[in-house]
Amino acid sequence: MEIGQRLQVKLFFHFRSSLNTVEMIAEVVWIDLHLPEGWGDYRCGLRFIDISPENLALLKELLASLSK
Repeated sequence: MEIGQRLQVKLFFHFRSSLNTVEMIAEVVWIDLHLPEGWGDYRCGLRFIDISPENLALLKELLASLSK
């Protein structure tokens, strides 16, 4: 991945007794190689570019539940 690259992201998570999916377009804003080269473990930060109001509400609800 490269900074500025746009990605189509689909998150799957179990929440409220069901499997949920949130889809969005995100932009890579930072990248950090965590392990030695060749291990394939990368950390990156994303900025949400395009996400529906319904998906955003579900994601916010999930994140709020994790902070309790």
